[in-house]
Amino acid sequence: MPNYRRSTHSSGYSSNPRAKGVTTLVITALLVVGIFLGIKVLSRSSSSDESNTTNSDEIQTLESVLNGVNLPLNTQNVNGTETESTKQACTGTISSISTQDKIVALTFDSLSITDYADQMLTTLKNENVPAFFFVTGDFATAHADIMQKISADGFGIGNHGDTHADFTTLEASDVITQITNATTKIETAIGKAPTHFMRPPYNKESTSISQTIRDQGYCPILWSIDSIDWKEASNSEDVVNAVTGHLQPGGIIWMNFGHQTASDALPQIIQKVREAGYAFVDLRDYIAIPEKK
Repeated sequence: MPNYRRSTHSSGYSSNPRAKGVTTLVITALLVVGIFLGIKVLSRSSSSDESNTTNSDEIQTLESVLNGVNLPLNTQNVNGTETESTKQACTGTISSISTQDKIVALTFDSLSITDYADQMLTTLKNENVPAFFFVTGDFATAHADIMQKISADGFGIGNHGDTHADFTTLEASDVITQITNATTKIETAIGKAPTHFMRPPYNKESTSISQTIRDQGYCPILWSIDSIDWKEASNSEDVVNAVTGHLQPGGIIWMNFGHQTASDALPQIIQKVREAGYAFVDLRDYIAIPEKK
């Protein structure tokens, strides 16, 4: 079992950067179109023939103007949510996002340590970094106030089992109980069910366990970048180097929530990841809900 360190100190959080980007681009497009049409109206000829020609030219030129504006593709359905067809299918355990884009997803496991929870949430909010939290049922019950902060600020919350039991030592029925109990406790804490992601405790799973998780409607998520913040001997510099030294397109970063080493390293990780040309993304925007058998 990882040796999650504690500190005696205690001391919040993420808006959606994609939504802000869409809004900015749409406003820019409307301004460009408005200026263009205003100029055309002022210069329009009184001749009906010339007017018809001008209208035709306006349409063609307007199309070229709009084509030059880099508006995002519409991946939303009528309910305003992103369509599942645009996301990576969950046909097994996911360790990274399938992409060549320089993006990474930041994820945290939440077990029992909360000494530096507020500092970490504040850092994420101030830096506008999306993050995803895998939470045990025990943590949700013991720290409902922190759970509500995480949820209120828009961070994703996923299932990490009820008591952090090793799924590889359990019968399938017990794995299901671990998942359903955690779901109930998380829903009690935040007033809604967790999202459709589940991280097996200790990052240990098998083909059958992965299928069991997916049969419950969850996508099993592991990681491709270990921050090593769980190691007793690691310091913040070690953690920063472990993350930035293994960056890859679509990487999923694994960190642990609430202790000092992770909190100290987090601002440097965010800065260095961005300096390397990578953007932080929300797992929920890239991984689909698994299909049940």
